[in-house]
Amino acid sequence: MQRAFDYALAVLLAGALAHSFVFYLSPPLTRPSADDYAEATAFVRGQFQPGDLIDLNPFWATRAREFLGDLPLQQYRRPEREELGPFRRLWLLSLFGAQSRPGLDEGLSRRGRLVDERQFGKIDLRLYALAPEPAPAFDFRAELRRAQVYVTTGALRLNCDFWDRDRWACPGDLAQAVAPVLMEIGGEPREVIWAHPIENGVKVLRWDDVPLDRTLSVRAGLRTAAVLPGAAPVEFSVFIDDLEVARWTFDNAAVWRREEVDTRAQAGSRHQVRFEVAAGRDWVRHFGFAAQVRP
Repeated sequence: MQRAFDYALAVLLAGALAHSFVFYLSPPLTRPSADDYAEATAFVRGQFQPGDLIDLNPFWATRAREFLGDLPLQQYRRPEREELGPFRRLWLLSLFGAQSRPGLDEGLSRRGRLVDERQFGKIDLRLYALAPEPAPAFDFRAELRRAQVYVTTGALRLNCDFWDRDRWACPGDLAQAVAPVLMEIGGEPREVIWAHPIENGVKVLRWDDVPLDRTLSVRAGLRTAAVLPGAAPVEFSVFIDDLEVARWTFDNAAVWRREEVDTRAQAGSRHQVRFEVAAGRDWVRHFGFAAQVRP
C-alpha cells in the first residue's frame, strides 16, 4: 500500500513539474525579446503604405500595439475569414508559431498572395497583397451624420437631432446615443453603429436618397459581453422604401450575422433605407450593425 502511495505521489510531483515547465519556463524560451519587437515593428512602419492593415496573430498577443497602435491594426481570431476588401495589403505579425495554424495561410492565399516573409528573432512577419475588391458605393457607418435618428413609442416620436462630435444624442442616458464604435461581436472586433434598443419602443435610423447598386450588405450582432441568460431578444429590421427586406431576431448567442440583400432591381436609382431596433427590455442589449451598398 505504501509503495502504491509513493508511486502515485511521484507521478503527481512529475506532473506538477511538467506543468511548471510549460507555464513558467517555456514562455521565456518562445517569447520575443524587446529587440525582436523593435526591429519587426520598425520594418513594418518603414514599409507601411496607405491601404495596409496589420493583424496581430494570435489575437491575444497585443504588445505590438505599443509600437504600431496609431496605424490600422486588428486582432482577428480568424483573419482569413474576415472582410478585408477595404485594404490592399495585410501585414500578419505572428508569435508563438501562430502563423502555422491550420487553414491560415491557405485561407489568406485565397484572398491574395504572399509577397514577403521575414523573421525577426521569434516574430514571424508576412505580407500579403490582397486581391482588389470594388469599394462600397455607400457606407452607412461613414455616412452616419446624414441619417435621421428617432425613437418611437406608440404614437410618440422623439428625435435624436443633436449631433455631438461623432454621434447622435438621444433622449435618456448615454447608452441611447447612436455612434460609430469598435465592438467585440462574435469574438472579433467589429466597426459598427452602436444602436442600443430602448425598452418597449423602436429606435429608427433612416437614410434618404441612398444610391443603391447590386447588393445591400448587412452585418449585425450583440456585443460578446451582452450574451447573458434571461436577457430579452433584440429585433432588427431593414426596410427599403417602407418594404421590409430583412428581419432578424438576436437571442443570446455570440454571432456576427451576415446577409446580402439583392437590390439589382433598384440599382442605379436612389431610395430610402431604414433600420429599426427593438427589444422588450433594454437591459444589457448592447447591439451594433454595419451596412454598405456594394456594386
